[in-house]
Amino acid sequence: MSTETTHLYLLPGLGFDNRIFQRLQLHPYKVHYLNWIEPKAKESISSYARRMSGNIDTGAPGVLIGHSFGGIMAQEMAAWKKVDHIILISSIKHPDENPWYFKMLSPSGLTLFFRKPIIRATFPVWGKVYGESFPEAEQLLRIMPMEHSNHYLRWALRQVSSWKGAPAHRANITHLHGTRDRSFPIHKIKEPVQMVPGGTHLMVFNQAAHISELILSALQKD
Repeated sequence: MSTETTHLYLLPGLGFDNRIFQRLQLHPYKVHYLNWIEPKAKESISSYARRMSGNIDTGAPGVLIGHSFGGIMAQEMAAWKKVDHIILISSIKHPDENPWYFKMLSPSGLTLFFRKPIIRATFPVWGKVYGESFPEAEQLLRIMPMEHSNHYLRWALRQVSSWKGAPAHRANITHLHGTRDRSFPIHKIKEPVQMVPGGTHLMVFNQAAHISELILSALQKD
């Protein structure tokens, strides 16, 4: 895959934005950041993915790189726009990889309580789950969700909770997953997967040099 013509489209995790990727070094590929847009009322994940995929240039080789919920969305988008490769980071490929505590959120109605004041108040709990390990990561985790609407946050969590799996697509998949991921535990993740020893759910940020190497290695195999 030519580094001069290949476009990389990076999708952040739920409630995050392109700052989660700021430590990655993916030169000389052409990098594009796809930040979240506001969902329409009662919008399906497929409809949302179709709107997001409007940012993909189908006239050049394309790779979708998704962190966490961004990986789910990348797989949905691949049904609407042809891409050559999907790289999942700390994400899931199938509902069987989704842990029970995410699956029960939507049926139980708990997503209705997923609002910014609660996110802010519970940071000491979920911040540890994400694996923040130094001040810069902690600051980002505190700031990014606050810059999204409550509607988006509740919608996105419902999509994670109720995801039925990706529609058919032809893209190759590389799955990078940390052995210390506490959001999507490694024991639930099925092959194919490339395990990252000691990697947490936030390894795309706090182990960015290693993740960059793994991404570049995967691209060079195409």
